[in-house]
This record gives sequence, structure tokens and C-alpha cells, in this order.
Amino acid sequence: MDYEKIMQSNLDRVFGERDAARRIAAVRELYTEDAVLHEPHRSAHGHEAILQAVTELLAQLPPKFTFTAIRPALG
Repeated sequence: MDYEKIMQSNLDRVFGERDAARRIAAVRELYTEDAVLHEPHRSAHGHEAILQAVTELLAQLPPKFTFTAIRPALG
């Protein structure tokens, strides 16, 4: 399993994608239907909830903000 490729896809295609239609397509490809995204003050269960959580996060950030990995992913 290529953890680096999966995590970079997650950064680019989910957390870095401002278009909701492309973002949900990536969520459906990268996450299982019962996936859970844990945040400091809540957890999002399933594709739609993860999409909503990421949408809300991106709405709080400047339009040109990008997430960047600080080191390679480990698995």
C-alpha cells in the first residue's frame, strides 16, 4: 500500500479541492462508506458528514490557502 500517495491524494483532492462535486467524488474514492474523520471537537461519520466537515473548514480559510505535508506519510 502506498501510504504517501493516499495521503497526498487526500490533501490535494479532499482538503485542497474547493469544488464540492470534485471533493465528494474524491471522498467516495478515498474513504470507505463508514469512515470517520476525527477533529478536535467533533467527529464526522460517513461520506456526507466528512464532505460537510471539510466544506466548513475550507470556508474558514483564505481562498488561496493550501495544505502541505510536512513529511512523508508512514503506515
